[in-house]
Amino acid sequence: MFDLSLLASLPDYEGRGGNPYVYAHYHVPDDAFSFYVLGATRAAQGYLVGGFLLASEREHDWGFVLLRPETLERLAGGRLVRDDSFAPGYLTDVVPLPWD
Repeated sequence: MFDLSLLASLPDYEGRGGNPYVYAHYHVPDDAFSFYVLGATRAAQGYLVGGFLLASEREHDWGFVLLRPETLERLAGGRLVRDDSFAPGYLTDVVPLPWD
């Protein structure tokens, strides 16, 4: 799922705020579940990945999170894939929010 070289190359996740830069996009095919990678933090057992999660089209399912890659994969029902056509950029420029 998450490529170790991607995780190692990401800046430290500093939490939400402002208009963060998005480095990668993961999604569940044919579903509203999307995760936009903003950074990673080295942990005792690997990495924690920080990003913006759109778990569904309901606004209370959106937000900034910091999770282990395995937890994110589990939340996505084991169907999370990287969007290879995604072009990195600032959150407000690259994330198509459900109300748009």
